[in-house]
Amino acid sequence: SIFGGSMFSATDPIAMTQLISILGDNYVVWDKSSEIFFKRPAKENLYATFTFTEDEIQAIKDSIATEKEITIADLTDDPQMLRRRDRLRAECDGPWRRSVTIGAIMGYRPSLLDRSRVAGIKAEIGSQLYLQCLQLPGLCNPKALFHLPVVRDSGIDIWTYVKLNQLHRTGGNWSFDVVTMIFRRQPSRSGFTGFGASLRLAAIRRIGAKYRLHLTGEQGLSSFHRGKDMSASSQSHRQYGALWSWQHNHQFVSSFKLGRLDVVSRNGRQRHQSSGYSLGFSANPDFSSWITLARKTRNTVPATVAPSSREWSLGIAMQMAWDKTKVRLRRDYVRERFNTSLIYLVRPHLVQTRRTQADISFTPDRKYKPKIVFSITDKKVSSADPLHDRSAITASVNLEMTIGGD
Repeated sequence: SIFGGSMFSATDPIAMTQLISILGDNYVVWDKSSEIFFKRPAKENLYATFTFTEDEIQAIKDSIATEKEITIADLTDDPQMLRRRDRLRAECDGPWRRSVTIGAIMGYRPSLLDRSRVAGIKAEIGSQLYLQCLQLPGLCNPKALFHLPVVRDSGIDIWTYVKLNQLHRTGGNWSFDVVTMIFRRQPSRSGFTGFGASLRLAAIRRIGAKYRLHLTGEQGLSSFHRGKDMSASSQSHRQYGALWSWQHNHQFVSSFKLGRLDVVSRNGRQRHQSSGYSLGFSANPDFSSWITLARKTRNTVPATVAPSSREWSLGIAMQMAWDKTKVRLRRDYVRERFNTSLIYLVRPHLVQTRRTQADISFTPDRKYKPKIVFSITDKKVSSADPLHDRSAITASVNLEMTIGGD
């Protein structure tokens, strides 16, 4: 067979000399580093294709004009090659890959608590509140408007967080993630601060070339203020999930997910159970789309905290990718039916939500893995509950940088 070092050295300088020839004498090109992972012995003629598109060359010139110096990295996304790489790295450097992620999310929200600005409600005839008011003649008029305190809670929402990522990669069939996160909320409007921490464990099992099993578990604590004159509300949560995915062919992939979330606070306990199916389609590495159908139930104890409910949702999304930019569009339709009626409504109500979201993300430099994501969300709600916000538009920017992990 052909000596591996000969194959590597034969291909190593091509991309550099190719760029030197294309860009001309006004540019300096250096080959900084390269890696190779062999798939099998070579016993016949080998051929390699090196291509730079016109768009890539123009992007390089535009970046040089503004940044003076750039680093170009072309990495494989072949799963078999990545597993071979992980095995070699585990033998040389050990299986753990550690990194730190620092990030901030900032954006305007019409309501920091996602509540309506309605100043009063009217009890429906026959509702619990209406009947109680009838029993207090002279003190309560059941047909009058029940006034509510109006609290201004719009503002710029600001979250900061730090994550310690520990990834265990041996190149085998199992891989593990341990992610510890602490976060703080400090919006522009006082009285709505919060903080918390969580520990997330994940395990991925590869079964052949087509199947994967994802198992996740999370434990967290948090405390938030819900107004300037209100004490902090603390809660804890536990979350478990399992996802089974399989590749139909090089274009279609399906997944089925089960999940459970338990939230405990001093006011009560909530349990969310969910299941969902997703079908994804990828015509090429630069375009993908998927559709998701999910069901979720919420059980609350005691029921006075929030009524239990059943929810169905349908999501449609697509993503387009370029060199350092990704654009993602998503539309969700959610239908939630409550099991019991609110005190001012006669019967259990239905909430229908239509949510549209657009994300644009940039990854300007691969060295420190910075990431910038601009998001805008438009939500429309149809509900018999007057306290449900009927419409809301939110916009945010997420800045994130990861150090280490190579």
